[in-house]
Amino acid sequence: MPSPPIELRRDSGEPLYRQIEHQLRAAILDGRLRPGVGLPGIRSLARDLGVGRITVITAYDELAAEGYLVRRIGSGTLVAGRPPEVVPHALPLGPGPGSARATGPARREQRGPAFDLRPGRPELANFPVELWSRLTREAWRDLSRCGRVLAEIAADPGGDPLLREALATYAGASRGARAGPERIVVGTSPRSLVGALAHLLPGRAGTAVVEDPGDPSLRAVLAALGTRLVPVPVDDHGLQVHRLPDRADLVLVGPAWQRPRGGSLAPQRRAALLAWAAARDALIIEDDTGREIRFQGLHPTALQVAAEDRVVYVGDLGPGIHPGLSFGFAILPARVAAGLIRLLGLTADRPPAANQRALARFVAEGHLDRHLRRLRVVQAERQLALLEALRLQLGGFLSVAPAPTGDAIVATILDGRWSASAVAGACLQRGVAVAPVADFRLAPGPDRELVLSFTGHSPEGLAEAVSRMARAVAAGPERADGARAGRPGRRAFVGAAS
Repeated sequence: MPSPPIELRRDSGEPLYRQIEHQLRAAILDGRLRPGVGLPGIRSLARDLGVGRITVITAYDELAAEGYLVRRIGSGTLVAGRPPEVVPHALPLGPGPGSARATGPARREQRGPAFDLRPGRPELANFPVELWSRLTREAWRDLSRCGRVLAEIAADPGGDPLLREALATYAGASRGARAGPERIVVGTSPRSLVGALAHLLPGRAGTAVVEDPGDPSLRAVLAALGTRLVPVPVDDHGLQVHRLPDRADLVLVGPAWQRPRGGSLAPQRRAALLAWAAARDALIIEDDTGREIRFQGLHPTALQVAAEDRVVYVGDLGPGIHPGLSFGFAILPARVAAGLIRLLGLTADRPPAANQRALARFVAEGHLDRHLRRLRVVQAERQLALLEALRLQLGGFLSVAPAPTGDAIVATILDGRWSASAVAGACLQRGVAVAPVADFRLAPGPDRELVLSFTGHSPEGLAEAVSRMARAVAAGPERADGARAGRPGRRAFVGAAS
């Protein structure tokens, strides 16, 4: 299949993967790429455009997730038979094509919001594509030259032995986790691992405590298995352990940094949670995904250290790994590790062997640490830019504080006339997507907080997004009625790795 006409502007400041994504989406929507048409292979398109394969993979993944593309074994990547429904956001301000004077169907904006500040939008522009391409080539050479290496990876149900060794070393150094490679299992995502574990552990999938509000990605897996979810509130110090139910089989908790409200589980609560679980023979799943970058202080020690026989540690190396690599890992309790890894080898998906070997080198050779240090500088600058823009333009409307880790800050609405959902609807009409914390709740609760991610845009882009938010708020809550009516229904937001 010949490559479609795509023009990349390397001086535009827009990531190359996003340019590919936008142009392919536009070609699908206006009929130039018709349903069922096959797209070029990743390697072929990357060669034609002069970009790395990761760039093309990311663009294809985004379009497939939105429903524009489908992947079929033996047929490659195809244009979907029916494009997804699109929700136009507000027309651009000011005169010119696409302005309020051009309101016909041909002028409707078909893309998503110009600025997406919802959590879970990964930082992709700074990923070391050339380094990863080299490591992948070396991994393929290893696998091609020596059948023993490929057989070794294929035969190990826990994943590539070199990767498991690298992860054991990394988790011990960064989180203090106690784990040998024999207790680590590699999967395509934290979700796949949690689902497989909950399914395989006998008697463990009946009732699960989950943080409320909390990250929906892992709890959705438990719900799909028929697990009864018991929401327990969180505050600035994490899970409110004193409100735990009398009994439960599982507890899903993010002790290092709670998502989305923020805050780490206080030491007294850690001890109380472990005591509660021990008294009821409950298993704790420690969600430590997406928390590799910390701006203030040191990472808290993993909860797993205090109760190795009761805690399953789940990680993904957070923003240091490209989401297109589909990766997650778990550290299992010693008493069940061997049996569970054998079963997981039969039931859980694992990343391709070449990706596992390349990732092993990426971690073991120190590239991950160096990449995270660079990202920390970039993301700290972006968080500061977002906080400053909010202070200058919405200081009397929102109360915000810096986040010591993670990818987002939480803003509390000070104006009693507005709910967070109304603000989100009004902002969407201005081309800015923000997430009310209420969207992450299971039980009814206050709708006074927004969670704003700073990872997906430059400091200048974040300033423009806040400027649009300020204009949306300045119009008043009365003008937001239509925005609320047109706002899409609640959805489950997921993380770079989840």
